[in-house]
Amino acid sequence: MNAYLPPELEAGGRVWGFGVNLYAMRSARNWGMGDFTDLSNIVRSASQLGAGIVGINPLHALRWNDFEAASPYSPTSRFFLNPLYIDIEAVPEFADPEVQKLVLSASFQEDLRAARESPYIRYDLVGSLKNRALDALYEAWKRDPRRFSGVLHDDGRLQNFDIYLQFVADEQLAAAGREAEELGVMLYRDLAVGVPLESADVRMHRADYNFDHTIGAPPDPLGPLGQDWGLAPPEPAAMMPPRSETFADLVRANMRYAGALRIDHAMSLQRLFWIPRGRRPADGTYVEYPFDHLRTIVAHESRQARCLVIGEDLGTVAPGFREAMAREGFFSYRVLTFEREDDGRFRWPDRYPQNALATATTHDTPTLVGWALGRDLDTRVAAGLLSPEDAARGHGSRRVDATRLLEALHAAGELDDGAVAGLHLAIDRRETDPNTYASLVSAAYRFLARSPARIVLVQFDDVAGELDQINVPGTTREYPNWRRRSGLAVEALTQDERIKSLAARLNEIVRGGRGA
Repeated sequence: MNAYLPPELEAGGRVWGFGVNLYAMRSARNWGMGDFTDLSNIVRSASQLGAGIVGINPLHALRWNDFEAASPYSPTSRFFLNPLYIDIEAVPEFADPEVQKLVLSASFQEDLRAARESPYIRYDLVGSLKNRALDALYEAWKRDPRRFSGVLHDDGRLQNFDIYLQFVADEQLAAAGREAEELGVMLYRDLAVGVPLESADVRMHRADYNFDHTIGAPPDPLGPLGQDWGLAPPEPAAMMPPRSETFADLVRANMRYAGALRIDHAMSLQRLFWIPRGRRPADGTYVEYPFDHLRTIVAHESRQARCLVIGEDLGTVAPGFREAMAREGFFSYRVLTFEREDDGRFRWPDRYPQNALATATTHDTPTLVGWALGRDLDTRVAAGLLSPEDAARGHGSRRVDATRLLEALHAAGELDDGAVAGLHLAIDRRETDPNTYASLVSAAYRFLARSPARIVLVQFDDVAGELDQINVPGTTREYPNWRRRSGLAVEALTQDERIKSLAARLNEIVRGGRGA
């Protein structure tokens, strides 16, 4: 049997929605980074706008002793949740007098104000604040442990305080999941491809990993030098019965409360690029995995959880991979800036597959406006990843690509002559006012909405007019990855005219007028 397909989509329906980097979300009430209450509010606002899906980044646990290690795609555990997403003020124990005394103290409030006002996420500060508050909440619970009493015990992997954090995080994610289900919005979670060698998952399952290699990607257009992700390769034998039950548990854990699961670098089900430790990505090679067996596990868990599966199939894809995934009922992940014909022209909407999620950009690419302006090229020069000469050539090629995109949007009737001329002028002048490019962003997503793709995902960064990308592959300290906070607050989601206008058009095209 194939993977689960929601009845609405199976009957020929389609949905559109928002892709958000939850950690980057700004709101009047959060503590300097997005949290589970923000997620519930985003789901509610998306529903009001007529959206039927909200996609988020991985929620995996990160290193609690190093808050600056912020990549959601390099977690310490993919089985557990990141407690930094807990909304401290929504925890029942927050009413305890000792907790209130801590949080209302002058020094705590001063740090909290600094975290909220920073243009970037201050993980060190947010982590310190939440760690102190969570410790106080735990102490308050111990004084009155009636809530979920009997649950907290040492299971051999987590101590009592850690279990308390996981219970609270699970409780709040469950609330967001219920909100989504009641409103008919699919909550789409994201499963990272792996964990670092020094991670908790590797420590718990040492026999399942190879310690002489890391995984990454060979040289490709996204990373001309290749990429070493510093992640531990699973041993292929660990992915076969009976040891593959751990993989099934992992999939199950990440489908919890979700209507859809995106599998990052889904090609890992078939093969992974192993790089000898200390060597360059160019020295790596592919190692095969039991593709048929792993697909069967994912499809089974999908049906059990009633959770659609989206396989992120970008980059170097082996022949036959997409076809095998499609036969299993998994959706493909199609990105506008990559969807080209052999001559470089943008693929016409009717060439997109039906069982696909179509979007314009990803967390590893420039935003749509940043792409048109070539800001990613300048960023790579500043990070030492690209020479000024190569960047100059890249800007020339990018300008051609931007012209091709404008031509495609014009030919599809999504941009008129005046809009095209204005956008050409703005790009040539390198104008940075996001409002200048609102017509480009809206036209691009309307273009995707005219495809047969059953899911159209509007990246929040695009519609918010962000210029700089959230992550630059191949960098660590050279760029503030995962730290840029959104310029548009959660509270503005249903008020922003750009979003309301685009939502209205997408409802007409995708959902036949449902919503505001």
